[in-house]
This record gives sequence, structure tokens and C-alpha cells, in this order.
Amino acid sequence: MEYLKEEDDADLHKECEIAIAQLDKEMTKFQKNLFYSGPYDSNNAILEFHPGAGGTEAHDWASMLLRMYERYAEIAGFNFKVLDILEGDEAGISSATLLITGKMAYGNLRSENGVHRLVRFSPFDASGGRHTSFASVNVMPEFDNSINIEINPADLEIERRSRLSASPTSRRGSSSPARSREARCRTRRWP
Repeated sequence: MEYLKEEDDADLHKECEIAIAQLDKEMTKFQKNLFYSGPYDSNNAILEFHPGAGGTEAHDWASMLLRMYERYAEIAGFNFKVLDILEGDEAGISSATLLITGKMAYGNLRSENGVHRLVRFSPFDASGGRHTSFASVNVMPEFDNSINIEINPADLEIERRSRLSASPTSRRGSSSPARSREARCRTRRWP
């Protein structure tokens, strides 16, 4: 580059442009490899939305987040589908699940996982007070059916419990309490 300042040589100028373009390509490739280094980054993304503290405000905030991620998917060239949605009592949503499909969808969205906060003057408050609302966004990769999960029956622990439920006749002392058995299974977590 210093030589170009001293002497304007067209061939040297062209060589520098080619070298800079090559360096830019290699740097972009390095950044992509660094950013998309997770094992599931190439998978589709599943996003779950849940309002937190804040009542109606939080439900409204969760629905705003859902719309924001739908718009992001459109702009980024991804496809999306709302898999499940539960409307809120007054406004917004109580929960929603969104599937975003496309190349590197999970890799682009994995950092959005967590609790999102909104502070605003509430349209639902007649006094016009400032409210803080929270909503969680859980981002997970979508897995295909190529993963084979086998559970060894020896790893299962079955617990049996009895629950006593009092019937109206047992309170009067005419018969013994009705008993029901319920079997619960849980998987042990091995290190």
C-alpha cells in the first residue's frame, strides 16, 4: 500500500485489490466458522414464548415478541409456522410455539434465548403509569428422526405410591377410606 502512494503502478494496484478481496473472503469464512461452530447451528429453530411478571402487559409483550420474530424470519428469508398459540385473557398471548425453517436458522437465533424486558407507558392502565413486563423466549434446535434413543429397562426406577382419598361415607365412619394406586416412572440421570 505504501508503494502505491509513492508510485501509481496499475499492475501493483490491481494485485493489491485482488489480495484485499481474497483476504476479505477468508475473513468472512473464518467469522462464519467461528459464529456457526455449534453442533446444531444448521438445524431449524423452535421458539417458545411465555409471558412472565406483568399481567396483561406481559401477555401483550409476549405477543409483540412473537410478531417481531415472525417479521425477522420474513426479512431474513426464512419460513415460519406457528405450531401452537394460546391467547391471553384480555390481550396478547399466554404461550406460543414458532417453527422457523431455513439454512442456519438455529445458529442465527440461538443467542435470543432468555428473558426479554419491556418498560413502557401502559395502554391498559387508565392512569398512564409506566410498567415493566417480562417474557421468556426459549430457542431450541429442531431434530429429525435420525436420532435413536434407547432406554435400558434396568435404568428405570418405578415408584409406587398410595394416596388416601376420603369419600363422604368414610367421614361418617361407615367404611374405610378409598385407596387408589398410582405408578410413576422416572428415568435416572447417569453421569
